Amino acid sequence: MCFLNDKLRILPALIVLYWSVSHCSAEFVIFDNGQGAVSSSSTTLRGTSGLTHLGGNQYATIDDIDGTTGLPRFHQLQIDVNSSNGQITATSILSSTNIATGNQYEGIAWDGASGKYYVSSEADHSVRILDSSGAQVGSIAVPTIYQNAQPNKSLESLAYNGNTQQLYTANEERLTVDNNVNAVRLQEFTAGAGSGQYAYELENTRNTSNGFNGLSDIAVLPNGNLIAMERDLDLDSFNIAIRLYEIDLNSASDISAEGTLNGAMYTAVTKRSLLDPLMYPDGYFTTISNYEGLAVGPQLNDGSWTLLLGPSDDADNGFLIPETYLSFQLQDVSAVPEPGSCGLLFLVATSYGYHYRRKRRVV
Repeated sequence: MCFLNDKLRILPALIVLYWSVSHCSAEFVIFDNGQGAVSSSSTTLRGTSGLTHLGGNQYATIDDIDGTTGLPRFHQLQIDVNSSNGQITATSILSSTNIATGNQYEGIAWDGASGKYYVSSEADHSVRILDSSGAQVGSIAVPTIYQNAQPNKSLESLAYNGNTQQLYTANEERLTVDNNVNAVRLQEFTAGAGSGQYAYELENTRNTSNGFNGLSDIAVLPNGNLIAMERDLDLDSFNIAIRLYEIDLNSASDISAEGTLNGAMYTAVTKRSLLDPLMYPDGYFTTISNYEGLAVGPQLNDGSWTLLLGPSDDADNGFLIPETYLSFQLQDVSAVPEPGSCGLLFLVATSYGYHYRRKRRVV
């Protein structure tokens, strides 16, 4: 009992210390806005994947097949959110456009300067450039190493940074040539040309005997770093754990020349969990929806950003999982409080702990 009381006495110092450290560094944190999953207002979407922000309240997603024409499509969506907390207030489809070529599209990214879409395919491991009519107007030369992707585990993700003209994609799960490492290859293109390839190490799946974990989408943070979304499916309990990380490429090795990562010497990208550790102490949340889209939306009244997760109903695979969206608040925690307050809070926390330990020794 005395040991428990000691722990309770030190708890205020630990809380203040946690708050001062977690809220005073120049980092982003994802906070739950209290809403939960929101069903789409339309049932005409089939097998959607990927999500990209077009500006304002408009987004685009892509699907595998139009039930009438048999062609893949991209859709322009309107997703309205409450400007105070980021909660979704309405969703609707503004337009649907057939894509004349290719199939099994998974990733989509919007280049606002050119008005073009980048789309990635798992079928032929390609990245195409489309205009607003769905016609192909170009392509990106994807390294041939991605031809070694596992079936249905290829270029699932896509993100574009308009400020740097950098495009990013990655295979969902390890390549067959990298079979001994739990890592995927994150490919960077600058102005359309390959400019780097980096190892992204996946978390271990929760169910090692009947489950899998992969990189399902990426998006660009306001500071230019990337958000990565890992999707961990437990096939026994049939739930999915979603992990969200900020990733930094600055210290990572360029692995473009590595024919295999088995036995190779390299430094992987740096990962940091973005989920609020008080709400998500395990570093993930579980859901029955299959999220394959990720996009940073507009800023809210308090300066935070909307973060949206978009669904895949897997209708093309025979699974009719509901089309639901999730919204979060993405907060730059360096903005609150001021740096001087951070230092003061840190000093109070450490001082409290120091004096308490001295008192215990005297007693």
